[in-house]
Amino acid sequence: MNISIPLTDPELKFLEFSGKLPQEITPIVSEASDRKYFRVVYPDRTLILCKDLRFQHDFVEIADFLSHEQFLVPEILKKDLIHFLILMTDGGEKDLTSIEDDLEYRDWLIKSIEILVKLQKTNPIPPVSSRDFDLEKLDFESNFTYSNYLKFKKEFQLKTQLRSETKIFIEECSAFLAEYPVKVFCHRDFHGRNLLINSQNQICMIDFQDARMGTPFYDLASILYDAYR
Repeated sequence: MNISIPLTDPELKFLEFSGKLPQEITPIVSEASDRKYFRVVYPDRTLILCKDLRFQHDFVEIADFLSHEQFLVPEILKKDLIHFLILMTDGGEKDLTSIEDDLEYRDWLIKSIEILVKLQKTNPIPPVSSRDFDLEKLDFESNFTYSNYLKFKKEFQLKTQLRSETKIFIEECSAFLAEYPVKVFCHRDFHGRNLLINSQNQICMIDFQDARMGTPFYDLASILYDAYR
């Protein structure tokens, strides 16, 4: 067994699947500090282990909803609420950001938008339907962006100043969007890194545990102006 990470006895026991133990376990780089992902290789398949210090009940519930609605998402195979573990199918090693050719990327972008349109036509249930991009959430998002900009500015010694009018404009935009009458299923992180390409050349959505009701434009802007490509 080739394991590049330390595992506890409960974790090793959890990884036994269909009477088989993994042959190899490698970490997957992730931005989420509380969530760690690992690719687990078995003799007959490859699965994904998620170790989450804040067990994602929302992820499990939303995955069930999306699967029922015929979206391709990781299938939850095992979960351990005590040790914060989830074992799921592997959505693919590549994502949309790995596509360098612009014409090929355009084709995948169209497929992604088609998925988004279908997603926005669903009738969400809790936890998605019970939370939305209200003014508090939108203000949090804009303040988070602003605070990180200030860190970026300090680190790179930028001279650019954001005028007070800019902040007022953003606050007014947040107020307008919070009252926007049309709210749909909003993935919230609908960008290339969260759209995997599986071995059948299909798109598998991941990282949807924070989904909520929002305007139809949020996810569209996220994929069209993808910060990771």
